[in-house]
Amino acid sequence: MTQKNSKIVFAFQEIRNKYLISNQGIYLGKYLETLDARTVVVERDYVDKDYLIDYSKFYARSFKCYERFTIRLHFFSKNFSEEDFKKMLASGNVDQLMKEYCGFVVIKPISDRDDKPLIGRTILKTYPKEINHGKRHFLTEKHHVSLYGILLDMDSLPYKTQDIAVGACATTAMWVSLYPLNKLFNVPLYSSYEITEKSVTLPSEFRSFPSEGLSFGQMINFIKSIGLDTEIINVEHKRSEEIDSLISAAVTSYLNCGLPIIVELALKKDNKIYGHHATVISGYRIGSSDHIEEFYVHDDQIGPYSKAIPTKDLAKWKNEWITKYGYSELRVQKLLIPVYPKIRLSFSRIYAKFAIIKQRYASNDVNVNLLLEQVNSYKSFILKSSVKNKNEVLVSPVPRFLWIIRISFTGKPARDILFDGTSVIPKIIRYVDFQF
Repeated sequence: MTQKNSKIVFAFQEIRNKYLISNQGIYLGKYLETLDARTVVVERDYVDKDYLIDYSKFYARSFKCYERFTIRLHFFSKNFSEEDFKKMLASGNVDQLMKEYCGFVVIKPISDRDDKPLIGRTILKTYPKEINHGKRHFLTEKHHVSLYGILLDMDSLPYKTQDIAVGACATTAMWVSLYPLNKLFNVPLYSSYEITEKSVTLPSEFRSFPSEGLSFGQMINFIKSIGLDTEIINVEHKRSEEIDSLISAAVTSYLNCGLPIIVELALKKDNKIYGHHATVISGYRIGSSDHIEEFYVHDDQIGPYSKAIPTKDLAKWKNEWITKYGYSELRVQKLLIPVYPKIRLSFSRIYAKFAIIKQRYASNDVNVNLLLEQVNSYKSFILKSSVKNKNEVLVSPVPRFLWIIRISFTGKPARDILFDGTSVIPKIIRYVDFQF
C-alpha cells in the first residue's frame, strides 16, 4: 500500500523515463510534449474498473501473483512542486490546475512482450481544433475526473494498448468504440475480456484466451449482441475518385453524429498482405478546400490521435506502420460503423442520392456534404441559424434521425435537403433554405 508521506509530484521528464518506455509509451511522451506537459501527479493504488474486471476474470487465476491496483498519472501544463500542490489542496484553490490539465494515463501492473509497462485507460486532450487554413474535428465526450477531491473535466476519447491475454487489436477497437456508443445509446461498457468473451460466441479456428484476435464476423457478432446493428462500407477494388467520395462522406457524417468508425487495414510488404489490423478513426482535419487532409486514429499499436496522412487516395495511409514498423503499404479495406437499429436508411442508399446531387452541383464555389443528425442537435443548429420560415421548421415534427444533404455556397449553408433516417427508402421530407 502507498505510504502516507510518499512523494506524488514529479517533473514530466522523470515520469516519462520511468513509465512511458514501451512503443506506445514513447508515442505518448511525444504527444504530451505537444500538450506542453510539465508536471505529473501520481495516484498510486488506483482502482481501475476496466483492469479490475480483466484481473478477476483472467489474471487472478494465473499461477503468477499479479497486482490488483494500477498507477494513474495526471499531467499538467504548469510547473509546481510537491509543496505547491499540498498548499493548493489545503486552500482549495485549484482553479489554475483545472485550466492546465492535460489528462491521465493508467499504468497497469503487467508488462507487454518486451517487458515494458502496459498502458491502460488513457484520456488526453486533443490537438487544437482550429489551425491555419483548416479545421480539426474529433470524436469526443465529456469525462469527469477526480484527483484527490479535485474535479477535472476532459473532452476526449479513451485509449489503451492491446493486452493479448484478453484481447488483441479488434477487441481494443471495440473497447474504444463503446464510450461514444454508451453516451449516445446507453449501451453498457465492457472490459477487454468481456468483449472477447461475447465476440467468440461466434466460433473460429483460433483460441479465445489468450486472444489470437477477432474475425470480422466476430466483431459484428459483438456489436449485435449489445443491441446495435452494423453498417459495412467496403472500399476494396474501387476507383480512387469513388474511394475518396465514399470515405469522406462516411467519416464526416458518422463522426459528426458521434458514431465511431472502426477500420480494417491491410498491412503490406512487397505487394503482399502480411496481416490485417483494426483501429478507430477518432478525428480528421479538413483544409481550406474542405477536403480531408489528415485522419486521427486511436491505434492500440501506436497511440491516441495518431496522424494518418492520405497519399494516393483516402484509403492509402502513411503513418508509423510505414515510417517505423517497416511496412510498404497501409490500406483501408472496410469501414465498420455500429449504428442504432432505428437508423434504417442505410448509407449505401442515401449515398446514391448524395452522389447524384453532388454531381449536379459540381462547382468550385459550391460544396455538397452528407450529414447524419439527431433531431435535437439539428433543431439546436437551426435555432441559431438564419433560416427562412424558421418557426415552421422548428415546430414541424421530424424523425429522431435525419440524413441531410447540405448544399453550401462559398462556405456558407444555402440549402438542407432532409431525409427520414428511420425510413428504408430515401425520400425527401422537406427543404430548409438559409438566408444570406
